[in-house]
Amino acid sequence: MENLPEELLEFSRRLEARICELEERRTRLSGLVANAKVSGRGRKPDAVCNPFVGLRTLLREDEEAVRAYGYPAWLDDVLRGVASLDWYRPNARSIPLSVRHMLAILDQLSVITAAGVSALLLVEVRQAQRYVQALRMAMPYLLAGMPVGTFERIAELQSGAEYFDDEEQEGIAA
Repeated sequence: MENLPEELLEFSRRLEARICELEERRTRLSGLVANAKVSGRGRKPDAVCNPFVGLRTLLREDEEAVRAYGYPAWLDDVLRGVASLDWYRPNARSIPLSVRHMLAILDQLSVITAAGVSALLLVEVRQAQRYVQALRMAMPYLLAGMPVGTFERIAELQSGAEYFDDEEQEGIAA
């Protein structure tokens, strides 16, 4: 590493610092999720049933449309609308939620909970609750706006997709 230019050494140092920061965050947040209160009292945690598990396989298949237009219109309109809602105080600066994070949640979690989102995205529980609330609000509109046969197409693509065994896929993994 001593033979590398100074710019690459600086980049390597910054990358190592970021990796350490993310590992510390993952350790801290996994401790919070593991120590969740299990008493029968109080309000139950929100859980949203997710019928869109495996959505990324559908988006991979239609990669040209995704590259040209962002996401399919039925998905893009709803997620961008929900993401840009005012999630903080009415008069404060509003930072929208990430549409890419919402897509990752829809793709990977069969039941959307704050603990699951926090573990997936490595965010604090309060931010994870915002994502759960946004997806709970968006779910009826996603279901109403999706094309007919979307669930069947996702299931078909998932059953035929074996990314780790196919050499044609060259390392594409969900």
